[in-house]
Amino acid sequence: MREKHKVGVLVVLVVVLGLTAWRWWPTQSSAPVAASGVGQARRSVARTPLDIPDARLQVERLQAASQRKTPPAGRNIFEYGRVSRPVRAVKPAVASTPQAPRPQSPPPPPPPPLRFYGMAENQQGGARRVFLTDGDEIYVARQGDVIEGRYRVVRISGDSMELEDLVSHHRWVLWLELPQ
Repeated sequence: MREKHKVGVLVVLVVVLGLTAWRWWPTQSSAPVAASGVGQARRSVARTPLDIPDARLQVERLQAASQRKTPPAGRNIFEYGRVSRPVRAVKPAVASTPQAPRPQSPPPPPPPPLRFYGMAENQQGGARRVFLTDGDEIYVARQGDVIEGRYRVVRISGDSMELEDLVSHHRWVLWLELPQ
């Protein structure tokens, strides 16, 4: 009984596969088949070319699109989490009276030339030494020491130190935090 059931299912599957293949298989002859209207409509749909209005390259439209000025996007798609503000066109205000130019503020001081690298403290006297680096060299200094003949360690406190440039008289405060 089981063998008859398996054979019956196999025959039904083969028939369904054959009908499906016959329906979707393209025909070799170019002459229309004289059959019922349904079969003819089915075969004619399979043979019609794609409905493309104009398959030629339209160079004029491409050139016009490339010459069109587009406003900048205003954001970088590669930066996550940063929200940019929309760019607004600002119309220049017409001033009736000439104004004196504003005095320019001095440029900000340059970044500190040395970076805090570490600290050591003497157990008896409490004399602190800081370790500073400029990327290539490591310097050990106490309060009042001059590094490279140009930078003086003005003071060392519990959480910061002050560094002074002897040439330009710029001062920087370096926080005593371990580098990450």
